[in-house]
Amino acid sequence: MNPTIKRLTYACIDDILAIQANVYISEYHEKKETFANIIKVFPEGCLGISNKNILCGYFFFIPISKDCSNHLTTN
Repeated sequence: MNPTIKRLTYACIDDILAIQANVYISEYHEKKETFANIIKVFPEGCLGISNKNILCGYFFFIPISKDCSNHLTTN
């Protein structure tokens, strides 16, 4: 296995949803629109791990501060 880290785009959302469905219980599932909004608002923090161009995992870095609320997961 030779994994690579890549920036996630809108084209990755279906793959993200497939991973989510296989890994997390339904109570923790996010909507497609939520992932799209995170990618739109802070694309620099949206990264994925792929192997042979197949997305194997994803992670999001969401900037927050003590003085502001997080609006990345809302439309």
